Amino acid sequence: MPLTLSCADMGYTCGYEVVGDTMEDLLKSTREHAVDLHNVSEEIATSPEKLEEWKGAIKQTSRPPQARTSRPDDPEPH
Repeated sequence: MPLTLSCADMGYTCGYEVVGDTMEDLLKSTREHAVDLHNVSEEIATSPEKLEEWKGAIKQTSRPPQARTSRPDDPEPH
């Protein structure tokens, strides 16, 4: 199942979502995005604290967002 992490989940407003099949892939892409576009230093992006923060916000999905059906209790439609 794909793993996802969005900038919105981390408090950013850029709307970017990182997707990976493995934790390693996801964290690598997240680190690259954070360094390149959010001016996070390489030192911070590779720190154990930042990695744990990112891991805590990861979601596991079985379907792409376009295929999801909203439910009445969803705060936002997918």
